[in-house]
Amino acid sequence: MAKRYVSYEEREEFFELLCSGLSLDAAATGSGVSGTAGRGWWRASGLVSPTIQMGRHGGLTGTAPARLPGSGEQSSEQSGEQRQRRPLSSEDRAVIAAGLRRELSYAQIGALVGRNKAVICREVARNRGPDGSYWAPVAHRAAHERRRRPQGVPPGGQPRAVQARRGVDG
Repeated sequence: MAKRYVSYEEREEFFELLCSGLSLDAAATGSGVSGTAGRGWWRASGLVSPTIQMGRHGGLTGTAPARLPGSGEQSSEQSGEQRQRRPLSSEDRAVIAAGLRRELSYAQIGALVGRNKAVICREVARNRGPDGSYWAPVAHRAAHERRRRPQGVPPGGQPRAVQARRGVDG
Protein backbone atom coordinates (compact mmCIF):
# COMPACT_ATOMS: atom_id res chain seq x y z
CA MET A 1 0.00 0.00 0.00
CA ALA A 2 1.40 3.40 -1.01
CA LYS A 3 1.96 6.11 1.56
CA ARG A 4 -0.63 8.87 1.56
CA TYR A 5 0.67 12.37 0.88
CA VAL A 6 0.17 14.54 3.96
CA SER A 7 0.05 18.27 3.39
CA TYR A 8 2.00 20.79 5.42
CA GLU A 9 -1.31 22.16 6.73
CA GLU A 10 -2.27 18.76 8.17
CA ARG A 11 1.05 18.48 10.00
CA GLU A 12 0.75 22.05 11.21
CA GLU A 13 -2.76 21.34 12.53
CA PHE A 14 -1.43 18.25 14.34
CA PHE A 15 1.33 20.26 16.07
CA GLU A 16 -1.09 23.07 16.93
CA LEU A 17 -3.53 20.62 18.55
CA LEU A 18 -0.78 18.77 20.41
CA CYS A 19 0.87 21.93 21.72
CA SER A 20 -2.47 23.33 22.85
CA GLY A 21 -2.90 20.41 25.26
CA LEU A 22 -4.59 17.51 23.43
CA SER A 23 -3.19 14.03 23.80
CA LEU A 24 -1.00 12.72 21.00
CA ASP A 25 -3.68 10.34 19.74
CA ALA A 26 -6.43 12.97 19.97
CA ALA A 27 -4.28 15.46 18.04
CA ALA A 28 -3.57 12.83 15.38
CA THR A 29 -7.25 11.94 15.08
CA GLY A 30 -8.23 15.61 15.00
CA SER A 31 -5.86 16.28 12.12
CA GLY A 32 -6.95 13.15 10.22
CA VAL A 33 -3.87 10.94 10.57
CA SER A 34 -3.03 7.80 12.50
CA GLY A 35 -1.52 7.84 15.97
CA THR A 36 1.57 6.12 14.56
CA ALA A 37 2.09 8.95 12.06
CA GLY A 38 1.59 11.54 14.82
CA ARG A 39 4.13 9.84 17.09
CA GLY A 40 6.61 9.71 14.20
CA TRP A 41 6.15 13.43 13.47
CA TRP A 42 6.60 14.27 17.15
CA ARG A 43 9.80 12.23 17.38
CA ALA A 44 11.13 13.77 14.15
CA SER A 45 10.47 17.33 15.37
CA GLY A 46 12.96 16.69 18.16
CA LEU A 47 12.61 20.13 19.77
CA VAL A 48 10.65 19.58 22.94
CA SER A 49 11.19 16.46 24.98
CA PRO A 50 8.69 16.81 27.81
CA THR A 51 6.76 13.93 29.24
CA ILE A 52 3.67 13.14 27.24
CA GLN A 53 0.88 11.84 29.42
CA MET A 54 -0.86 8.86 27.89
CA GLY A 55 -4.55 8.07 28.02
CA ARG A 56 -7.76 9.88 27.32
CA HIS A 57 -6.77 13.14 29.02
CA GLY A 58 -3.11 12.95 28.04
CA GLY A 59 -1.02 15.47 26.18
CA LEU A 60 1.90 17.67 27.08
CA THR A 61 2.42 18.34 30.75
CA GLY A 62 2.46 21.89 32.05
CA THR A 63 0.50 24.84 30.80
CA ALA A 64 0.20 25.85 27.19
CA PRO A 65 2.03 29.07 26.32
CA ALA A 66 0.09 32.29 25.84
CA ARG A 67 -0.43 33.25 22.21
CA LEU A 68 1.02 36.69 22.95
CA PRO A 69 3.96 36.86 25.36
CA GLY A 70 3.35 38.95 28.44
CA SER A 71 -0.45 38.81 28.21
CA GLY A 72 -1.93 39.60 31.58
CA GLU A 73 1.10 41.66 32.60
CA GLN A 74 1.41 45.43 32.61
CA SER A 75 2.41 46.61 29.13
CA SER A 76 5.46 48.77 28.52
CA GLU A 77 3.23 51.69 27.50
CA GLN A 78 1.43 51.53 30.85
CA SER A 79 4.61 51.31 32.90
CA GLY A 80 6.06 54.38 31.15
CA GLU A 81 9.37 52.76 30.18
CA GLN A 82 10.51 51.60 26.76
CA ARG A 83 10.98 47.84 26.57
CA GLN A 84 14.15 46.78 24.77
CA ARG A 85 13.24 43.16 23.97
CA ARG A 86 10.00 41.36 23.38
CA PRO A 87 9.61 37.63 22.91
CA LEU A 88 8.32 36.34 19.61
CA SER A 89 4.59 35.60 19.62
CA SER A 90 2.99 32.50 18.14
CA GLU A 91 1.85 34.68 15.24
CA ASP A 92 5.45 35.84 14.64
CA ARG A 93 6.57 32.21 14.58
CA ALA A 94 3.77 31.32 12.14
CA VAL A 95 5.01 34.08 9.80
CA ILE A 96 8.57 32.75 10.15
CA ALA A 97 7.39 29.23 9.25
CA ALA A 98 5.44 30.53 6.23
CA GLY A 99 8.44 32.60 5.11
CA LEU A 100 10.73 29.59 5.34
CA ARG A 101 8.24 27.53 3.29
CA ARG A 102 8.31 30.27 0.62
CA GLU A 103 12.14 30.28 0.80
CA LEU A 104 12.34 33.94 1.83
CA SER A 105 15.60 35.27 3.27
CA TYR A 106 15.93 35.97 6.99
CA ALA A 107 15.99 39.70 6.19
CA GLN A 108 12.71 39.44 4.27
CA ILE A 109 11.07 37.44 7.07
CA GLY A 110 12.41 39.93 9.63
CA ALA A 111 10.80 42.78 7.69
CA LEU A 112 7.46 40.92 7.77
CA VAL A 113 7.50 40.53 11.57
CA GLY A 114 9.27 43.80 12.33
CA ARG A 115 12.44 42.21 13.74
CA ASN A 116 16.11 42.14 12.81
CA LYS A 117 17.32 39.30 10.59
CA ALA A 118 19.62 38.14 13.42
CA VAL A 119 16.56 37.50 15.62
CA ILE A 120 15.04 35.36 12.87
CA CYS A 121 18.31 33.50 12.33
CA ARG A 122 18.64 32.71 16.07
CA GLU A 123 14.99 31.62 16.28
CA VAL A 124 15.34 29.22 13.36
CA ALA A 125 18.67 27.86 14.64
CA ARG A 126 17.20 27.21 18.11
CA ASN A 127 13.96 25.65 16.95
CA ARG A 128 14.70 23.79 13.75
CA GLY A 129 14.25 20.05 14.11
CA PRO A 130 16.90 17.44 13.29
CA ASP A 131 15.19 16.92 9.93
CA GLY A 132 15.56 20.64 9.15
CA SER A 133 11.88 21.49 9.56
CA TYR A 134 10.55 24.48 11.50
CA TRP A 135 7.08 24.09 13.03
CA ALA A 136 5.68 27.26 14.57
CA PRO A 137 3.55 25.61 17.32
CA VAL A 138 6.42 23.35 18.38
CA ALA A 139 8.88 26.26 18.34
CA HIS A 140 6.50 28.35 20.45
CA ARG A 141 6.07 25.53 22.97
CA ALA A 142 9.84 24.93 23.11
CA ALA A 143 10.50 28.62 23.76
CA HIS A 144 7.81 28.60 26.46
CA GLU A 145 9.40 25.57 28.13
CA ARG A 146 12.85 27.21 28.05
CA ARG A 147 11.67 30.36 29.79
CA ARG A 148 9.34 28.77 32.35
CA ARG A 149 11.96 27.97 35.00
CA PRO A 150 12.82 30.80 37.42
CA GLN A 151 16.44 31.97 37.29
CA GLY A 152 17.49 30.55 40.67
CA VAL A 153 16.21 27.00 40.13
CA PRO A 154 18.51 24.44 38.54
CA PRO A 155 16.80 21.83 36.33
CA GLY A 156 15.09 19.28 38.56
CA GLY A 157 16.42 20.89 41.72
CA GLN A 158 15.62 23.28 44.49
CA PRO A 159 16.34 27.01 44.46
CA ARG A 160 19.98 27.80 45.22
CA ALA A 161 18.98 29.73 48.34
CA VAL A 162 17.37 26.59 49.80
CA GLN A 163 20.44 24.52 48.87
CA ALA A 164 22.74 27.04 50.59
CA ARG A 165 20.64 26.96 53.78
CA ARG A 166 20.77 23.17 53.86
CA GLY A 167 24.50 23.08 53.13
CA VAL A 168 24.11 21.34 49.77
CA ASP A 169 26.96 21.97 47.34
CA GLY A 170 25.73 23.17 43.89
